[in-house]
Amino acid sequence: MSTSFGRTNGRSVIMHKSGKTAVTMVATAAAGKTAMSLKKQEEDVSRIVSRMIAKGHALLGADATEKLMQLEPKVVKVEVAVREEQDAAIGITSPHTDRHRELLAQLRLILHETEDTLDKVVTRHRQIVSLPASTNPFHEQSWAKKKLGSVFHTVSGGTGTEIKKLGRSIDQVRSVIDRVHEGMAALEDEGKLPTDRRTTGVPPAKVFGRFVDCERIVAMLHRTVGYEDQQGPGCCPYSVVGVYGARGYGKTTLAQLVYARIDEAGYFDLAMWVHVSRDFAAVYDVFADMMKAATGRAPCSHHDSSTMQRSLEKELGGKRVFLVLDLDDVRGNDGTNERLRRILAPLEFCERDSKVLVTSRTVDALLVLGAPKARCVPVPELAEDVFLQLFLHYALQGSVDERDRGILEVIGADIAKNLKRSPLAAKTVGEKLRTNKSIEFWRSVQGALPN
Repeated sequence: MSTSFGRTNGRSVIMHKSGKTAVTMVATAAAGKTAMSLKKQEEDVSRIVSRMIAKGHALLGADATEKLMQLEPKVVKVEVAVREEQDAAIGITSPHTDRHRELLAQLRLILHETEDTLDKVVTRHRQIVSLPASTNPFHEQSWAKKKLGSVFHTVSGGTGTEIKKLGRSIDQVRSVIDRVHEGMAALEDEGKLPTDRRTTGVPPAKVFGRFVDCERIVAMLHRTVGYEDQQGPGCCPYSVVGVYGARGYGKTTLAQLVYARIDEAGYFDLAMWVHVSRDFAAVYDVFADMMKAATGRAPCSHHDSSTMQRSLEKELGGKRVFLVLDLDDVRGNDGTNERLRRILAPLEFCERDSKVLVTSRTVDALLVLGAPKARCVPVPELAEDVFLQLFLHYALQGSVDERDRGILEVIGADIAKNLKRSPLAAKTVGEKLRTNKSIEFWRSVQGALPN
């Protein structure tokens, strides 16, 4: 089983290949009815992805589950676009909506099939765990107690056709996730999916467990060390602090808390929040956002990047500036690194002791922007109890039958253990559980997760 995104008559489709046969899954209503029940046809694709995230954290490994987490918000945006095709804020028109509706139907088909494969592997693993050691196909009793992901690792030392068969199934699921992820990313790059919305400096209404980390970053920003200790002409008037970590682990939330604290303190003359998209092609776009953040007005569109840079230098000159650069998975290469460095060029005219806070998935981008290694801070993992509070906050929002709350909290605690303390996974899975707060539904999700 493998899948890939292809093109038919100018439309994006998913290709399903089995042996020598290739079948194009054109998502017509008739084909959908023969492939799945009415209930499955109507089910949100984002809900399927969320279930796979919950299962995948303990089964598929970090890379595959991270791709699922990147996929889920894109699917949600497509679903919103289909429901609100006239919403000017999303910019979706009726012709786009037809294509998006078709894409969702295709994704339902392939992801349901992939989830079924994943479920079969989990079921077989449970059967193996329950077998006595003498009949255990893994031959060693200790193997059956390992996490499923480690059992299928290439160096696990597994023997027999059982391991190979289940291992192939896991590889098939990973392959589907890879191809769907790549296909969605390609469609996004071509402008055929709703684009991700930019982040802002406003923190979430409810934040869990980041306040100590916030104070630590604030203290680093107020401390006079590094570049700003240099004296004489030519010394850099600003210094850089970086925060890095995997997608969905709270970098932006932490930076938003810091931004709010810095703005309250009044230490800086000007505070700016600028989101840098992962595929930014021109420094001009970032300079334009910086100018708007500095002045509250959109700059003239006819300016080129050099003119915009000079305008920024004049606007920032003599001011003690605090700039947050929220990097959206900016891919490092020679061209990108050169553009990243140029982003900070206007700050050369700022008042001494200006500061830059950068968030990034990798430490490399922070170093390119001039952050010393000692000031590159990894996002700390949330404590287990704090993560559970976060997860239940999303899962139990709204009205809950008080007779069921205690049971749901116990079930939720078990589900949360599979999410590897990822705040994004807590939000994604929790929000889907919130749509159905029945004990039966939560137990069905719990029962589908690996041990």
